[in-house]
Amino acid sequence: KGRPSQGSLGRGFGGPRGRAEVLLGLVAASPWRLPAAEALLLPGNDTGSDPVASGAPCARGSQPWQVSLFNGLSFHCAGVLVDKSWVLTAAHCGTNKPLWARIGDDHLLLLQGEQLRRTTRPIVHHKYHQGSGPILPRRTDEHDLMLLKLARPAVLGTRIQTLRLPYRCAQPGDRCQVAGWGTTAARRVKYNKGLSCSRVTILSPKECEVFYPGVVTSNMICAGLDQGQDPCQSDSGGPLVCDETLQGTLSWGIYPCGSAQHPAVYTQICKYTSWIEKTIRSN
Repeated sequence: KGRPSQGSLGRGFGGPRGRAEVLLGLVAASPWRLPAAEALLLPGNDTGSDPVASGAPCARGSQPWQVSLFNGLSFHCAGVLVDKSWVLTAAHCGTNKPLWARIGDDHLLLLQGEQLRRTTRPIVHHKYHQGSGPILPRRTDEHDLMLLKLARPAVLGTRIQTLRLPYRCAQPGDRCQVAGWGTTAARRVKYNKGLSCSRVTILSPKECEVFYPGVVTSNMICAGLDQGQDPCQSDSGGPLVCDETLQGTLSWGIYPCGSAQHPAVYTQICKYTSWIEKTIRSN
């Protein structure tokens, strides 16, 4: 396998790059509508059905822990519900104002049991410091985790559930799942209406080193589709799910995302389970 061209590496698949401006709207699958203070956020551009890499539409309600995060009027990042009051996402998704979380979201244009909450208290991992390298992420980009406290706890049920934290790490060759609203071209600013799901395989550290020499640490984990594609763009902070357990949150990868032979890089959650649990307990 050849090494990638380093000129196209970039941090994350969301955050400050390639956001789509969205409009405030009130489209619902059922007759009721959200109150004005919690208006449903809709994408300003209809995109058709571009999948997350080569994924397929997720079965309705199959990702009850999936969270979409909005920064004002912009669809910003993804996240995962790990406690009824807490969402976990990537630290590089942080902003200087509160994010809005849509929990249990699997379609950006419809209300199908999702819950909308304002986040009030971002807690970034104490060892995270975003690097400023122009090409490759620096090794300080590890610990790319942020917990967001919800203004009101989510109401758990069939449509809204937490995803359990890991007490063992995923192993090379494990088959896992990712979900998101990503595009297949890094600089497009259009997003899927519906959540797409893809099966991915965990790579060994040596395999990952081939693609990203010198920057992948023991606190990161690589995963890619059999076709060599990856989830992209709007999915920073989104969950890597293995056997209904959270094993990763999407951190960074290569542009253009979805290109052959370039896996995505995730923060390896099994290394941070104790930090997550302690932070939730103490806040």
